[in-house]
Amino acid sequence: MIVGRGKNCIKTGGEREFPEEVQEVLRMSPQILDAVVTGQPDPRWGQKVTAVVSVRPGRTLDHAALRTLCHAHLARYKVPNEIVTVPAVLRSAAGKANYVWAKEVAQNALASAA
Repeated sequence: MIVGRGKNCIKTGGEREFPEEVQEVLRMSPQILDAVVTGQPDPRWGQKVTAVVSVRPGRTLDHAALRTLCHAHLARYKVPNEIVTVPAVLRSAAGKANYVWAKEVAQNALASAA
């Protein structure tokens, strides 16, 4: 089991989800170069799992295949509800995920899509 930092924990439907577990599964996909998972507000569940991903060069994102992979390795509530693509995932100089950046990118992308 992968456990991350509590401050990055996503609370959805009474469950606590650690983004690192979802990120690891997303990176198993041959489509995904990198991923950061964050929570976004959801009126029903509190938060929804949202992935910010960069796609490998020469590949296209197949949402159905990615969801199938996630369902095979994660509980249903851990599968990302939303997937936002970016040219590159921002990380710190030490290679750590930038959750503040991911939350802002996801929020802006979802707001512009609505």
